[in-house]
Amino acid sequence: MDKYRKEVINVLAKFVPRKTIFFDVIVTEHCNLNCKGCGSFCPISEEEYIDICELERDYARLAKLTDGVMHHINLLGGEPLLHKNIEKIMQLTRKYFPVGIINLVTNAILLDKMDESFWETCRTQNICICPTKYPVKIDYDFLEKKAKEREVEYRYFDDMTEGGWTHKVMDLKGSRYENCSFMYCVNANLCPVLKHGKLYPCPTVAHINKFNKAFGVDLKVCQGDYIDIYKVKKQEKIMKFFAEPIPFCRYCNTPGLRKEEWGISQRSISEWT
Repeated sequence: MDKYRKEVINVLAKFVPRKTIFFDVIVTEHCNLNCKGCGSFCPISEEEYIDICELERDYARLAKLTDGVMHHINLLGGEPLLHKNIEKIMQLTRKYFPVGIINLVTNAILLDKMDESFWETCRTQNICICPTKYPVKIDYDFLEKKAKEREVEYRYFDDMTEGGWTHKVMDLKGSRYENCSFMYCVNANLCPVLKHGKLYPCPTVAHINKFNKAFGVDLKVCQGDYIDIYKVKKQEKIMKFFAEPIPFCRYCNTPGLRKEEWGISQRSISEWT
């Protein structure tokens, strides 16, 4: 398949609703690594942990809509291993979604410090540990071996040790054409986020309140930018919503994505603009 044809197919696929639900759960809003230009704005986030009671209510609602069947759920952050009740969160996720893939996405800084109960929970609940590789001092080979010995599935979510870091560029004026932003977006129909009873189609709109607060701007989120899981009646409507641009897409200059060397955030607005 030639490069042009492949690019066209990838773009068209973004507009095709998927068959089963998938979403990310933000276990912690903050992180212990704080990458430059983080897509979830973790370096400018306050310390915040997910409310487990609220999460269980949202899980129960989505399980009712989906019969407990989903394609995948990513438990991430921030850094999910910062949550003292991460094992409970993994157990709840599997309880309400017995069919499908559950990934624990981590920067692995704390992974070697987790006790045997954590590893046993991963094994019994069929949770896959998915580290992203960063150019930091972590013995990834040792972690792979540790997971294998404990019969826990382990695979890499991403690799930042080669090729640099892709930065999303925000258009503070909101002057972009929504369809164009969606077509070029690396998150389009790929990274929806469950947060406070709502499903957002991407982490940018789900977390833009952090950006607004940190830099004194006002990128607006409207009702058309999310779907309320307590009002929607059918899973198919959710999947259709993920496969369409939203009004907030006007703030994302996705054709202007840039590659830079990975680094630690200086909490400057220039990292996102």
